[in-house]
Amino acid sequence: MLFGYLFPADPPLPFDFVIDGELVRRSLEQHLLQHNISPEAVVEVEYVPAVVPPEAKAALPHEDWITAVAAVSNGSCLASGAADGVVRLWSGGGECPLKYSAHKMGVTALAAVSTPQQQQQQQPSLLLSAGKDHALRLWQLTVGPHQQQQHNGAVNGVTRPSAQCVAVYLGHEESVQSVAASPGGDYCCSGGWDGQLLLWRTGGQMASPVLVGCVGF
Repeated sequence: MLFGYLFPADPPLPFDFVIDGELVRRSLEQHLLQHNISPEAVVEVEYVPAVVPPEAKAALPHEDWITAVAAVSNGSCLASGAADGVVRLWSGGGECPLKYSAHKMGVTALAAVSTPQQQQQQQPSLLLSAGKDHALRLWQLTVGPHQQQQHNGAVNGVTRPSAQCVAVYLGHEESVQSVAASPGGDYCCSGGWDGQLLLWRTGGQMASPVLVGCVGF
């Protein structure tokens, strides 16, 4: 009541109280007893703005359990994988411009592949997906719409959001549970329930249909 009178606001501002550098999370009497402080002692109480719990801005519905998330397209989009094997791309406004079936037995992990060319926004995004079907897949994502240029510089229409599987990595004998890409995008590493930790080469500038250590898709 006192702070509401001293700092009027609508809605009221929440405050936390600090004694000797420690936040007070119970009544003042209980705090003094816990720290063996006499009720007759002079105690300096500080107040700071309380950290308000985060509030959800939007809900992104899925048809099955969400099992993985990753930021793609330089962080402008969010990719989510679910137990139904579908990968969905979400915009900052909560819209889903693209969804595609990535694995038959469910998605277990996602990882974005960042290359110097992508950082310069010269190439589509790359996304790795791992699944319960023992496979690791590399996807080329066109997060559009955007204009596509020919080699001579001419504009060749507008490309809509799309996903193309450019490589499949086969080597695990059980479900692939995790995947991570190297900072330069040249390599990726996957781990599975078979106990194996496999290192794959994803290529330099762009993934090719057939890669070293994987099977072309």
